[in-house]
Amino acid sequence: MPLSRLSGSESLGRFLSRLALLRTPEEVETPALVARREELARTGEILPGDGLRYLARHREARLAHINGNLPRPADPRGQPDPHAFTAEQKLMDARTLDEALQWLTATERVEVASTARFLNQLALLPDSVQPTFSI
Repeated sequence: MPLSRLSGSESLGRFLSRLALLRTPEEVETPALVARREELARTGEILPGDGLRYLARHREARLAHINGNLPRPADPRGQPDPHAFTAEQKLMDARTLDEALQWLTATERVEVASTARFLNQLALLPDSVQPTFSI
């Protein structure tokens, strides 16, 4: 019991780490994957506030996103995913990008982001509807 209590102590853990005692291999030498992730996080661009809007308006980012993701698994026969189904309908009904983004729930946004066809459909929507004038 005393060993369990001591091993759970943060202050003792920091003290032993300074003495290089009881350290894990990852604490001794940062794995290359973790070091690269930290490097990318430090040097990377600031992420956009609305990722779907960014993907809709930046073709290269959209293509990189699509090519970097595994395809969405097919729904079981006779059991369409209701979120994907609703997201697709909202994309078809929307007249503008703003309208579509306002209508999509968080779960539906994930469906759009995970489906190349939905992302490309979103990208086709104009930013706003231009008023029409008749003479």
